[in-house]
Amino acid sequence: MLRLKTRITLMLLPLIMLPLIVAGLLLYHRQSENFLEQVNDQLVGQLNVAQANLQRRIDVAQGNLRLISKSNLIRQYFMTDDEEQRFFLFYRPVLELFRSYQEIFPEYIDMRVLDANGKPQTSLPQPAYKDNADAITQAWINTDKGQPEKEKTCVIRAVSGAPLLLVGASISLSTFTDWRTIDESDRAGSLVIASRLDDIAKSIYAAHIGKHGHVMLVDAAGNPYFHESEEHSSSHREVFEHLPPPSENREAIVIGEPGNYYLTLQREVLPDLRIVGVWPMSELKENAFYLANQAAWLTLVLILVTSALIFSVVHGQLIKPISRVTQLAHLLGESHAETPPEAARDFQSTLRRRDEIGELARAFKSMDGNLRATASKLTFIAYHDSLTGLANRHTFGAFLHRAIAEAARHHFRLGLLYIDIDGFKDVNDSLGHEAGDLVLKEISQRLHNVLRAEDMVADMSAQYEAMEATKMSRIGGDEFAIVVNHLHSPMDISHIVKRLLDAMQAPFQIESHSFLLGASVGIAVYPEDGKDAHELLKCADIAMYHSKRQGRNGFEYFDTKMNHMAVERHQIISDIRSALQKGQFELYYQPQVSALAGNVMGCEALLRWRHPERGFVSPVEFIPIAEETGQIIEIGRWVLEEACRQCREWQAQGLDEIRMSVNISAVQFSSSTDIVAVTREALAHSGLPPDCLDLEITETAMMQSDKVGVDKLNALKNLGVSISMDDFGTGYSSLASLRDLPIDQLKIDKSFVDKINHDSQGRAIIKAILALAKELSIEVVAEGVEERTQLDFLSLHRCDLIQGYYVAKPLPADGMRDFLRQHTQVESSWRP
Repeated sequence: MLRLKTRITLMLLPLIMLPLIVAGLLLYHRQSENFLEQVNDQLVGQLNVAQANLQRRIDVAQGNLRLISKSNLIRQYFMTDDEEQRFFLFYRPVLELFRSYQEIFPEYIDMRVLDANGKPQTSLPQPAYKDNADAITQAWINTDKGQPEKEKTCVIRAVSGAPLLLVGASISLSTFTDWRTIDESDRAGSLVIASRLDDIAKSIYAAHIGKHGHVMLVDAAGNPYFHESEEHSSSHREVFEHLPPPSENREAIVIGEPGNYYLTLQREVLPDLRIVGVWPMSELKENAFYLANQAAWLTLVLILVTSALIFSVVHGQLIKPISRVTQLAHLLGESHAETPPEAARDFQSTLRRRDEIGELARAFKSMDGNLRATASKLTFIAYHDSLTGLANRHTFGAFLHRAIAEAARHHFRLGLLYIDIDGFKDVNDSLGHEAGDLVLKEISQRLHNVLRAEDMVADMSAQYEAMEATKMSRIGGDEFAIVVNHLHSPMDISHIVKRLLDAMQAPFQIESHSFLLGASVGIAVYPEDGKDAHELLKCADIAMYHSKRQGRNGFEYFDTKMNHMAVERHQIISDIRSALQKGQFELYYQPQVSALAGNVMGCEALLRWRHPERGFVSPVEFIPIAEETGQIIEIGRWVLEEACRQCREWQAQGLDEIRMSVNISAVQFSSSTDIVAVTREALAHSGLPPDCLDLEITETAMMQSDKVGVDKLNALKNLGVSISMDDFGTGYSSLASLRDLPIDQLKIDKSFVDKINHDSQGRAIIKAILALAKELSIEVVAEGVEERTQLDFLSLHRCDLIQGYYVAKPLPADGMRDFLRQHTQVESSWRP
């Protein structure tokens, strides 16, 4: 006689097999449809990517063509009638202009200027593409004939068969207007850029649609283009015999002959450049066989797996539940403390039942929960302080011992903070112990709230739980202790201590009484200050009492060396505050002169700190600390006001007007401080005309600024001051940012100027910056000019201003005043 679970399985098996077979057939049809959709999506996606890449190449070439055609150099070239004079004056500058663009855009294989008859005047072909020079010229002449548009774009076939993009513009001699058409009689010549497309064609031809489909470039007649490394043949050449003209609906169509059909999709980029995606429909048959095979195997596997599951479910639902409840009852009778994990996991399935067996299991579960809750409460009382809920001294000692062992095993530092509440005894004595208890609760809550978000307060309800990042305990009375794990440096602890001390600054309110308390904190670090819990607690306790002797609401490191580092940093912060109050800061000024004429155009204000004991303190030493603490905002306000006042004073003394450049810290620019209002006040108090003030902001600070930062720049521009991008080239600005940001001046960083004498790439970068700035009408200042050869190079390439030791070192106010009096124009030996 068959057993119950076997009979139930045989009864349910046919009911399961039939839906699975139907599901397999539906899956086959759905997968076939999905396959066609995927192929179509691949066609659309590949063509969209290819079209975007080609259009981007065209748009960039057209944009560069407009920039070049509107430049003063090209205008002067065409407006010079004398050919010999034109050659000597403009041939090399035009070539340099072309070369600078080819360095940035290596795909430009040829750039040339043609006269009105189409004869090349100036050209710069790449050596590998010289064979295409005549083809480029003739193609442009043919395209330019009889078409009144100024700008024309076409694609020709290179000698290698690869596509070449031609972008050209006709130049009007009389007007140089921006009209889109031009009269044939007014044509002065043409400017043509030839750009490679074979690199894009290569990536396009490398794309596959399915297994055998491809994407290709064809001309208006449907003839394929081939890049340089491709043979002049194609596995789908017969497709192009049936290829229709591009349609408006931009949808894939099926073409070909019976037994040899193809799915095709076209995109027209230019009249003589189309992108065509081709996929053979024969692939669909291959895929159909594969899908049928997969569906059959999947259905068979599902039937086998389902049959095995039926046996397992019947056995688990009818036989095991009662034995599991019985097992749990035995376990609970033996011990109320813990249930083995294996038994608990088995019991979960029985709890989910909705019959009498499930009700019995839930009753046992409820009893087990009540027993566990009682045990948890007893454990919490044993390991925690009853007043504050923090870990007690015994628990903290055990935890500290394990934390030290963990630190020794994994080789990381561990910090111990020992905290004593200043003034608590007076509150306890005057207001009573009940008020003291309330104060201790408030203190523990404040300390808890200021710990790092990723840290956790000690919770010792489970003695062997995982190690948390931070543990806090009430050691006894008004003393607390905190363990901080995973320190990278002993100094990392100071950030936590500062927040703890700040939390104690707010007044405590007990009924009608309000009072202030402080905290003295001692810091010890494992392994530097102690190798075990007892030694580390002793060192932290000694440091805490030393802190109390130094004054309220402070902290001390036990280790003398680390304590000295903290004290020294704290001393610099204090000395900066004192320097502002006692006027120890002063400004030096470094002249900025014209690279061509040599006259003094402005100067940059540089901050100096004359410490009464240490002498001059390097800005590298105190500026980062001032930025970190926010003191740079007050320092920056003083620098701005003093620079404006000094510049106005020189003007009042009859000296020539110059532009005063003032550095603005990234903290000043990005903080909540209104730099626009500060600038407006400095100008108003000093009486300095706004056009005599230049604000220097680093490239990185500008690039990291959001919309609010851009609005600040525009507001500063509205005041009438000029904006300079400092340290240009060291950040990550883009051409778009130079166009969109309201800047008047670029400052080339000294690191680039230093490379002029020995680095051709450095010289190329500077030339590109200067050429780009001229096109955008942005003034350029070169910093750190120290040698005559550097000045000669910068002058040759039309740099506007130079600054550096070659002109003058930074000078105090009186020295700068004398410099202005003596050098209304810099000596001729400085001029190129």
